[in-house]
Amino acid sequence: SLWSECRRLALEGAELAPALLSSEPGPTVKSNSPAVHVAVWRHRGDLLVLAANTENRPVPVQIQLGEKLSEKATVLFANRTILVKVGVIDDMIEGFGTRAYRVPSGEQQPPRATVNPANLTVNPSFEEFANTGTPDGCYVGVGKDIGASLFIDSRLSVHGGHSLRVCTPAEDQGVGIIPFPIQVSTGKRYRLSLWARGMQQEGLRFRFGAGMLDCGVKEFTATREWAEYSVEGTANGNHRQSLLLSLVSKGTMWFDLIQMVEVR
Repeated sequence: SLWSECRRLALEGAELAPALLSSEPGPTVKSNSPAVHVAVWRHRGDLLVLAANTENRPVPVQIQLGEKLSEKATVLFANRTILVKVGVIDDMIEGFGTRAYRVPSGEQQPPRATVNPANLTVNPSFEEFANTGTPDGCYVGVGKDIGASLFIDSRLSVHGGHSLRVCTPAEDQGVGIIPFPIQVSTGKRYRLSLWARGMQQEGLRFRFGAGMLDCGVKEFTATREWAEYSVEGTANGNHRQSLLLSLVSKGTMWFDLIQMVEVR
């Protein structure tokens, strides 16, 4: 439908926005086909290459970058990768089709936080999403108000290039975020952690924890800057259960790097 297409375009635009608004100088780029228009931007050590086929027929295309990179590029919104060989992207674009490629091009900025090698959660920093804007690796509980929402945000993060933006329209009427279940063992102790920020206002409250641990679910108060929050608890049985996260206060918050590790 028209509105579904508008929603898809809005989410894709939000994903590309940081690169499109970047002031970093990018390399030259050209297409071997006059039917395919191309452009490039540089952001955080990556190149964003956009291509659009202006003809109503499939067109094989070679896109030549001004930097002779040989890297594996991500084809955004297509769930696939493509090899860039000495600065050349070879691809096929359907009639009136478009492509967006993210190509590693240099030193990446060191992350503020890292994934613990012993982490048990799936997709801890929201880098994987088969559907643009919707995080993989978790379930989402229905909010009590039609204005409750969440989506993947490419503008803010402490690890990788994304975080989860959550909006609660009224006190305690937001969505619940439930990462995929994790197997725990009776008597073992676990540490749960995440990074969060409010940015727009101080004092936003959120709940985080796990029912299968004796620490349960606790309430925290966030600040406007990124900070790490954690709980520790002992498993009260051999369960395969989930962590729980929800924004209690009315407002908007960002969450990133949800992890669970066994404390040895």
